[in-house]
Amino acid sequence: MKINKIISIILSILLLVSIMNFQVSAADKVDDTITYEELCDGVYLVAYRTSNGDIIIEKSDNNTLTLSTRTVEATFHVGLTRRESGKAYLHWDATATQLKYVNGYIYCKNASALNATTYYNDKIVTTYHDGTEGRAYGSSGTFSVPTTKTSFRVGYTGLNIVSIAETYWFGNGSSVVTL
Repeated sequence: MKINKIISIILSILLLVSIMNFQVSAADKVDDTITYEELCDGVYLVAYRTSNGDIIIEKSDNNTLTLSTRTVEATFHVGLTRRESGKAYLHWDATATQLKYVNGYIYCKNASALNATTYYNDKIVTTYHDGTEGRAYGSSGTFSVPTTKTSFRVGYTGLNIVSIAETYWFGNGSSVVTL
């Protein structure tokens, strides 16, 4: 009876360790790490159309309207600004030709893959644009962040940028920001 209990405990520990290792390795492979300075310099996600008509979304180091010979059709940027000790806010910016609206959620969490704590998570609210605008932007309200933390995961979920001609599905994405 004691042997069965010991074997059960050992198997439970092995299972827990294997799950924790998988989560860490998956997070390291999927997400990029960028610094606060890079965000201030304008790290953007861009949607561009390839020569065969497919729309591709990539991270760009600047907010130019062309990448090599490709024309950018839509961009999205979310950044984190620390206002004062223990307070921060998110700001976002989206562009598209003949923009109608932006739909999705933005968030700020701690950078830990194992012990995720959400500091902010809310829907992006945009007014309807009639297609004469090319840019929408906004910011969250101020929220609390620990003063002892310097790295935060900033991201978006379910993000769409809708123009008169096209809906650009940016999906989900995040980066670790170091303040």
